[in-house]
Amino acid sequence: MHAVDAAIARLAASQKELVTGAALIDAGLSRSALQHRLRTGHLRPVHHRVYTTAHAPLTYEQRALAAVLACNGTRALGDGWAAGLWRMLSEPPDPPEVRREGEHRAGPRGVRVRRTATLEWTTHRGVPVTTPAQTLLHLAATGHPGLELALNEAFALRLTARHTIETLAATDRRGAARLRALLIDTRGFTRQEAERRLRLLILKAQLPRPHYNAFVAGHEVDVLWPEHRLIVELDGWASHGHRRAFERDRAKDAELYAAGYDVIRVTWRQLTDEPEAVAARLGGALARAVKAT
Repeated sequence: MHAVDAAIARLAASQKELVTGAALIDAGLSRSALQHRLRTGHLRPVHHRVYTTAHAPLTYEQRALAAVLACNGTRALGDGWAAGLWRMLSEPPDPPEVRREGEHRAGPRGVRVRRTATLEWTTHRGVPVTTPAQTLLHLAATGHPGLELALNEAFALRLTARHTIETLAATDRRGAARLRALLIDTRGFTRQEAERRLRLLILKAQLPRPHYNAFVAGHEVDVLWPEHRLIVELDGWASHGHRRAFERDRAKDAELYAAGYDVIRVTWRQLTDEPEAVAARLGGALARAVKAT
């Protein structure tokens, strides 16, 4: 059995301390020997017919690879879990998500499997995963709330080119229309136009006249109602398109909150698609500020 254990160790070392039942049998391990190793803790089950030789809690990459190994056929990590592996989004909670090519079949317990007609995949951080472009398309197709963030992060990290996503968005594939809408938003956004639209919205809604481009607590803010201690900022994702700018904006918000101001962020899409909702939101915040004084 020493030769079998050595073969198992080599196999596990090549795929993040993970092994499948089929590979164990191929290495010469009998079913009774497999059960013995499970009872003694030399192997731990992760999914059906997928085991780990590690004793520490599994990492994100190990859980991702285990989910892929648990599925049959042509498959790869997909959707939110793929976006997490590419670092387009934060690592999502369980269950892991796998995309499988061909007809729809239920996956193993503890893994969410979705069908795709054509699987475009690569290996990243040792895990078979859908390409960045197809990951974005799948996020769009399922209505994932993090799509806009993932799209901007993919561009900022240079995971894919804009023309690649534009070509994909021009097809009739599921999710392409949602990608097209986001590409129009990010390309059409200019700060001057957003400020102009926001000024007209405030005027049309007959809200109290604010100060524009004022300074508060050492920061320049887009719109300020000093008596109401309310600030409106044009959200930075469409124009900045990278995590550092996003985090800088959030640090700015925290400092303004600490100085006693409420901050409302408004996006280009909100200004263009739902201006009445933006006006109602601002009006409600101003009214609440009056009651609080």
